[in-house]
Amino acid sequence: MLKKLLFIPPILIGIAVFYYMASGRQAPERKPPEELARVVRTIPAQELRLVPRVTGFGSIYPGTIWSGIAQVGGEVEYVHPALKKGAILPAGTEIVRISPADFDLAINQAKANMRSAEAKLAELKVTEENTADLLKIEKRGLVLREGELKRKQDLLKRGTVAQSALDLEQRETLAQRKKVQDLENALRLLPTQRAVQREQISVYRA
Repeated sequence: MLKKLLFIPPILIGIAVFYYMASGRQAPERKPPEELARVVRTIPAQELRLVPRVTGFGSIYPGTIWSGIAQVGGEVEYVHPALKKGAILPAGTEIVRISPADFDLAINQAKANMRSAEAKLAELKVTEENTADLLKIEKRGLVLREGELKRKQDLLKRGTVAQSALDLEQRETLAQRKKVQDLENALRLLPTQRAVQREQISVYRA
């Protein structure tokens, strides 16, 4: 039993010596990683505008075809110098400019026509009012003429008036009736004339 315990003291002594040596050593110094610099050649990059080109054989067709149609008439006063087949232009580039002279002239003419139509419409309103008033007067005159014609017809039956006087009264009565009829026809045409003027005003405003 005693022999088995004899190997323990040497082990304890070895552990103590190892601990003493380890506690007295300094930790190794750590160095930060170094950056490696390399010498290189550089070329400044310049912005270039590339025009794609394709070389081939056979027939080729564009994928998209655009046709511009002017909505107004006029003389073309400007065309972009780069506007040609195959050219690529930035979005929003003015490629064609039509002179506004003809367009402005047409606008001014339309405004003048509209003012004229509005004046004509106002004139038709006044004409209608005057014609209606005149018709009332002529109708009263017709009533008087018809009354006078009836009186002379009675006098002719009694022999107190000549036939020529009755004939004259009949002609004057017919003339008065024609005046009334003409005024009535004029009043019937005025609504149509007003409608035409309103339609013209709508066209000029459009």
